[in-house]
Amino acid sequence: MRYRAPVAAALFLAFIAGGCGGEANPVPDVEGKRLDVAQELLDDAGLGYEVIGGGDLGVIVRRNWQVCEQRPRPPKRAKSVELHVGRSCIGNVPDDFDYDEYYDEDDDDD
Repeated sequence: MRYRAPVAAALFLAFIAGGCGGEANPVPDVEGKRLDVAQELLDDAGLGYEVIGGGDLGVIVRRNWQVCEQRPRPPKRAKSVELHVGRSCIGNVPDDFDYDEYYDEDDDDD
């Protein structure tokens, strides 16, 4: 009998904490952005995030890191986003990159 109140209080707190996870919100596109900018955008969207990567020492100066990949990708809805970071994201080319415009074949040095 003497444990009834503490157990009830613990169950109540667990119930309240479980409901505080927030609801799923639309995920903004932060891929290719500096980590500090991406984190601000996710904060503004009401989303949590986990930073994955950062080398041996981890991420110390957030503006020196770039988001190379995010999961989930927009326009999905989520409560949290994984941010895979690197010093640079070589190999990540935007979907709308125009190779013909960038590599002008008329500029031969022959």
